[in-house]
Parts: sequence; structure tokens; C-alpha cells
Amino acid sequence: WFLFTIPFLILAFGCVWTAAVFGKVPTTPDNFLFQAGPFSINSGNVSVGISLGFRILCFSALSMMFVFTTDPILFMLSLVQQCKLSPKLAYGVIAGFRFLPLLKDEVQLIQQAHKIRGGAAENGFKEKVSALKRYTIPLLASAIRKAERTALAMESKGFTGSRNRTYYRTLTVNRRDWLFFCLVLLLFAGSFLVSLYFAS
Repeated sequence: WFLFTIPFLILAFGCVWTAAVFGKVPTTPDNFLFQAGPFSINSGNVSVGISLGFRILCFSALSMMFVFTTDPILFMLSLVQQCKLSPKLAYGVIAGFRFLPLLKDEVQLIQQAHKIRGGAAENGFKEKVSALKRYTIPLLASAIRKAERTALAMESKGFTGSRNRTYYRTLTVNRRDWLFFCLVLLLFAGSFLVSLYFAS
């Protein structure tokens, strides 16, 4: 968890430093903290930066909690069954999600094929950009072939995009789900009231 948090910590620190250095609050003898080279750091800009940094960490923690604890397939099926999402859209997203690991394998295959045929080494930035151009057309052709096969397979299984269908997995909302939903609402309401209290 800490390793996944490191990029967000760097981003939060960048926001704190940027707000502290380039903030709009003017520096006065009352709020002056210290001098960092040509920049005067004051408490008003630092407090704004800390607020933005904590906001980034809060949203990143909530996002990671959702990503790491939610099965994307079950999530899309739940949206179809509970929230009446279009099955065509949902199954399209599921198919695209399943294609992401295959796309990585395709890139590795193309790289190995180029190495066998004596392709130029991809050391610098320009070489990587030119290699990306070479990879685009084979990846696009492969994606079109996979999409065609998926469409034919779904059509052969009787998928028409209609809502009137049976499901192998039927998902329901139980008491624990409603309890968790109410708990999250209470936490958000509590944090909002605390922020109003400190803002006043």
C-alpha cells in the first residue's frame, strides 16, 4: 500500500511546495516563515498548499480503496442489474478491460520480432517515439481482429444487448451494502462539518 501511495505523496508534496512558493497570499512580517532563495514563504500559502496536499491524499486513498477492493467484472454486472446500465456498454467495457493484458503481450511480441529482424535499439527518447509509431499499426490491426472475434463470439452466444435476459451471476444488494453506504455518507458528512468548523 505504501509503494502505491508514493506517487501520490510526491504529487501532494509538489502541490504544497508550489502553493507555498507561488501562492497569492502576500508576505508580511506577521505571516513570514522563512526565505528559500529568492522566494519568501509565508504561513498563508503554506496552509493552502497543505490543504491541497491532504485533498490529493484523501482522493487517492479513496480511489485506491475502491480499485483494490472491487472486482471490475462484478462491478459492471452490478451496474447492469441494479442501476440498469446498458448491457452493450457494460460488456464493451468488460471486453476492453480483458484486452489490456493482451495488449501488453502484443507489444512484447512486436518488440521481440523487431529485435530478431535487426531493428534499431530503443535507447533514447527519439528512438522510443519512432518505435511507438512502428508499433501503432500492428497493434491497431491486432485490436481490430480481436474485436471482430469477440463480436462474433458474443453474437453466437445470443447476445443482442437486450435487458430481458438471464444472468449466470445474479447480484443483489443486502443489508451490509446499505450499512456500508450509510457509513460512507456519515463519514463524508462528518468531514464536511469538521471542515466548516475549522473554516469558521
